[in-house]
Formats: sequence, C-alpha cells, structure tokens
Amino acid sequence: MIKKWIAHFRSTHEKPCQMLTAKPLRISKFRLLDCKTETVVECTELAEYVALSYVWGSSSNVEDKHQDLLSNAVIKDAMRVTLQLGFRYIWVDQLCVDQRETEDMSCQLGQMNTIYNQASVTIVAAAGESLSYGLPGVGQRSRKIQNKFTLNGTTWTFRPRLTKHHVGDSKWSTRGWIYQEAVFSRRGVIFTDDQVYF
Repeated sequence: MIKKWIAHFRSTHEKPCQMLTAKPLRISKFRLLDCKTETVVECTELAEYVALSYVWGSSSNVEDKHQDLLSNAVIKDAMRVTLQLGFRYIWVDQLCVDQRETEDMSCQLGQMNTIYNQASVTIVAAAGESLSYGLPGVGQRSRKIQNKFTLNGTTWTFRPRLTKHHVGDSKWSTRGWIYQEAVFSRRGVIFTDDQVYF
C-alpha cells in the first residue's frame, strides 16, 4: 500500500515535492546504511535513499556499537520497510554520522536540510519513546486494533484520533530536530500505534 502511495505521488505530484535544488548536492563524507548487507557505506555517487526520523531515547550514546544499533527495533523495522519499498539504502544519523568525530558531525549537521530533502521518502517513527519500540505493524510490535461493530448488517469502524493528535502528542514531535526534518522531507511515511500516514 505504501509503495503505491509513493508511486502515485511520484507520477502525479513530483513538481511540488521536488528537491530544493535542481540537481542533487554533494554531501561531504555522506554515508548510508546498505539494508541488504547491513553495513554503512560511503557514497561516491548519490544513490536513492530513505531517511529515518526517530527518537533516540535515553539509552543511546556515541559509544553504541554498530551491531547494537542494528539490533534496535526501530532501525531493524525501518530497514525492512526500506527494502519492502524497493530501496536499498537508508540514512540513520546514529549510524551514518560519526558521532565521535567532531568535524564530521559538524559537517553533517550543517547539511541536515539537504539530507532530508534529497531522501526519496522519510520514515517517521512517531510511536514509542526509544529505539527499542519499533514501527508498529512491521516487526514485533503490532498496531492497535480498530474497534468495529455491526448495525443492521453494516459494519462500522471507529476512526482513530486525528493525525494531528497521534503525531502531535508523540514523544517524536517534541524533539528539537523535528521541525527541520518535517519541513525539508519531501514525503513522509509516519508510523503511529494506530495506523500509518503518508
């Protein structure tokens, strides 16, 4: 379903969702996570990629090992979604920006608008408060079941809260970087506990 949404918007809505610049900008020391090999690779040519917007949680620190980060549910689930959408690469700040190298970190942080803008789509983990929560409906965590009832042979489904409440009340929406990530992303797939928004 999400793949169809993206294809539809690419064919009918590309101009309003175009990049900030006519041609992709080169980003110094730009790295992406290869979802097939589970390794971080330096990009010499800009490949199509997905970006991940999520909550680090209190346990994340710059000493986390690559494999430890890959085992976190949000990153694992986002890699799965990336591959299911037909992409190979995903940009995850904790893996793709060397958090221990000040110069690299400074350079990448100064280009966050470009990184999110050049992503084909941004996966937003708006559920949960840490990396361990995952994307509801993708991995171990299921989405909340929508209530239904039948009246006179017609099945009715209760609509979950409005998007602005799901997203606006989330821990994700309180992050300082969120404004920039949301503004510069051309397309977003937002995972909440109740449903997925595009």
